[in-house]
Amino acid sequence: MEGQVNGSFTYPVAAGQLRKGGYVMIDGNPCKIVKITIHKTGKHGHAKARVTGVDLFGSAKREDIYSTSHSVDVPVIERQELSLVDIEDDSDNLILMGTDGSFREDLDAPHGKLGEDLRAAFSALNEDSEELLCTVISALGKERIVAYRVGREG
Repeated sequence: MEGQVNGSFTYPVAAGQLRKGGYVMIDGNPCKIVKITIHKTGKHGHAKARVTGVDLFGSAKREDIYSTSHSVDVPVIERQELSLVDIEDDSDNLILMGTDGSFREDLDAPHGKLGEDLRAAFSALNEDSEELLCTVISALGKERIVAYRVGREG
């Protein structure tokens, strides 16, 4: 499967190398790092990193503390942009088209404000000159739409 490094969906990184905006596995969940605080070396000899992340496939905040010299798992993240062709009213299924012309119908519209904004933007498109591009992230065999933008066709 694509996105795997050496047969895995994660790879090791020293906790001291993690940065805000990056990704890390917390409690077995892929998370985007929203805050990181490094605590100085204490009486036990290792600096600590307190990492706060937001679950990519939920919205829960998660937090963990790591020794900065120890390895932590970082998920392999893939990002792709797909053109939104249609939204099925009865099922919330999206019909998306890749750059190679292939169609996908296996993703649902996002929930909450992102989903509402996506539907409104799709309804307001000028079909002759604009397209809606959805950003899809993949990690650990799961996928989710995280953003969209209006683009020019052509």
